[in-house]
Amino acid sequence: MLEQIYYFSLFLNFLSIVVFFVFAIKKSREAFKIGTFLITSGTFLLILFLTLNGIKLGYHPATNTFFTYNFLAMLIYILYFIFEFWFKIRLLSVFILPVGFFFNVVAAFQSKLTPDVIKSISPVFLGIHTGFLLLGEAMFLVSFGASLMYLIQNRNLKKKSFGGWYSRLPSLQDLEYIAGIGILGGFPMLTAGLLVGFYWAANLWNNSAWFFDPKIIWSLVVWMLYAYVFYCKISEKLKGKRFINLVVLGFIFVILSFFITIFIPSIHSSSNYFGVK
Repeated sequence: MLEQIYYFSLFLNFLSIVVFFVFAIKKSREAFKIGTFLITSGTFLLILFLTLNGIKLGYHPATNTFFTYNFLAMLIYILYFIFEFWFKIRLLSVFILPVGFFFNVVAAFQSKLTPDVIKSISPVFLGIHTGFLLLGEAMFLVSFGASLMYLIQNRNLKKKSFGGWYSRLPSLQDLEYIAGIGILGGFPMLTAGLLVGFYWAANLWNNSAWFFDPKIIWSLVVWMLYAYVFYCKISEKLKGKRFINLVVLGFIFVILSFFITIFIPSIHSSSNYFGVK
């Protein structure tokens, strides 16, 4: 039953993205309404799937790779609803939702820690650690989507191309503001998630050089980059396109962190490192 809920959610989310692209091309209000209904239904089923699994397992579901990526997709969809309702930017759908769907799909191909392994490694700490990190990354995605729209709108202005998406995109100032909100909200979440993770790792892997793990090193690189972006935002050291380019670079580093986890051996991907033989 749970598996059917998950795959039906995937199907609805995929259809919604197709319909939203039709909306972006045809400027059809009906297409936007249909797409909104589909993504709302798909997100509800995804939330139901994760909730039922959490009840079944007895802890936060985002404690293995499959559930973590789906939890990230859920957060992306929820943030889309919040920002679309807040700023009334309908084209956010084609810049944000496909990334959420991407994490929905790749989740099925990731290695998983079994429930027995998770129970032995303190699911409370793991749930808090992943929860903060995923919320931060979802906020960064919103910043990234707004930044892409900024670059498109900036290009339209430079070329004096006032047709197409120009009239349907917000001003550069509004898009920079949205990108800034994602940074201001996401960086504290990223910091909290890493601090919890480091505390937990120091107790769990106190006899190993866990701080040399590729995933952890790259996480610190990402944190330092976003710390600089955060500083630039609150100090207004960088504005306009220079700030936007930095936001885009930051999210590219976030995406690279997922590939590091997949292709490079890490203590995060082996149950032997979690005290389980």
